[in-house]
Amino acid sequence: MRLTLRLMAVLGKRAFLSFAVVTFLVGALLAAVEITSRHALKLFVEDQLGRIPWDFAVYQTGAVTVEDEIPARMRSLGGIQHVERLAFLRASFPAGGQVGATVDGNPLATPWICMLAASDPSLLPPKLQFALGSLKQDPAAASDGKSEAGILALVGPERAISGAFLALQGAKQFGITVSIGNVEKRVAFTAPVAAVIRQDRDELNRWLMDQTGSIAFIPYV
Repeated sequence: MRLTLRLMAVLGKRAFLSFAVVTFLVGALLAAVEITSRHALKLFVEDQLGRIPWDFAVYQTGAVTVEDEIPARMRSLGGIQHVERLAFLRASFPAGGQVGATVDGNPLATPWICMLAASDPSLLPPKLQFALGSLKQDPAAASDGKSEAGILALVGPERAISGAFLALQGAKQFGITVSIGNVEKRVAFTAPVAAVIRQDRDELNRWLMDQTGSIAFIPYV
């Protein structure tokens, strides 16, 4: 108290009161920001958790065997009503490397390849669901076996994918090749292509966040 009185005498009553008011206002502002930010963060977390349709998400980042035992073990647990699988693989194949992507035997020049599969098609992004649904309703596609094929989606801005999108219309097969030495080239993976569509990158990232509560970054093209 004595120190306060001495400080008031040195600074003057008016200056001291001005300093006290400013200090009080700054403290009140910082407290309000702290409370508001914590409340906003709490609402954000609750909103994100409310949008995830699953109670639990189990991540498997290592290699997956042909006979994956995790879904069967999850179903055997008491209280588990529904179990589905969602697989996401992202890879980058540098130009001139040993591994490359092809469409109908021709090299596919793209910096990133992302593969997405689900045990239930209703788990897929809306555009992919729509494309698959259209194929199943098309008798011609069903007779050609396209209803069981995959969808090739080009992700990126219009200026980067418009030419490739037009060139890939009518594509029939996607593949991954591996070069052994400088002579032999082997096909490691192939899948029939039912349709080629455009897919928005931000929409894919939002969908991944909604489904798993964690973002699996879809990079720019």
